[in-house]
Amino acid sequence: MFEFERLEMRFYPREELAEIAGLDAQGHNFSATMKRTLTLWGYEYTFQPRRGFTITRVPTTPEERLIEILRRDVGIDTQIDPLQFSCFMSACVIVPNFLGMPWRTREIRMREYFDLVITDRTMMNWRDKLEESKYIYISIADRTLWHIITRDGRKVQEKADSESEEYKTYCKLRSGILNGYEAIGIPSRTVWGEMVHQLYNEHGVYYYCKSIDFNGFKLKELDYIHDLTLEILRGKPD
Repeated sequence: MFEFERLEMRFYPREELAEIAGLDAQGHNFSATMKRTLTLWGYEYTFQPRRGFTITRVPTTPEERLIEILRRDVGIDTQIDPLQFSCFMSACVIVPNFLGMPWRTREIRMREYFDLVITDRTMMNWRDKLEESKYIYISIADRTLWHIITRDGRKVQEKADSESEEYKTYCKLRSGILNGYEAIGIPSRTVWGEMVHQLYNEHGVYYYCKSIDFNGFKLKELDYIHDLTLEILRGKPD
């Protein structure tokens, strides 16, 4: 089990608390910044001017402890819904292809599996923060091919097979169109949208998604978060 350095219910001199929080104890706004930081982490306290802080309550529930590590170590600085984040982390494990699918499709899967509406923007923010704090990385080598096409008036997004005849046909047609523009001096990158438009009605559009992978060097921290999310999900109403 990962032992996150949590504060205890006791008095902390300002120098000790500053070191834990990564702040300058002699800074002009130290007291105000430390108050905001403790509140953000989920602690309650009393303040003794020029001396320090006494912690009067610590995060105890799985939800509070999850928020604490997400604030302190992952750096998520927006509002956090512990249940939504727990479902997102669970989806990374139990939903097929979730780590390598488009964000709009992830949004659909979250509704299907957990009956929750979590926007792609929210999940992308979590992804960005997890990547910045080295909990995950985006794999360049591990990519998944996806296909978008309209069927019976509905836009369908599906995983595709790079060895299928449909995809090979699409690639040949795509190359023919782009090479034709290149032959008359028009760079292919400037007409990519036109190529997609020409092929979409009959073939749709194919594209690759990079995969999310967990960083093994953060395994203890990830296990800690995983255990908390399981506790939270066990308490989720049916």
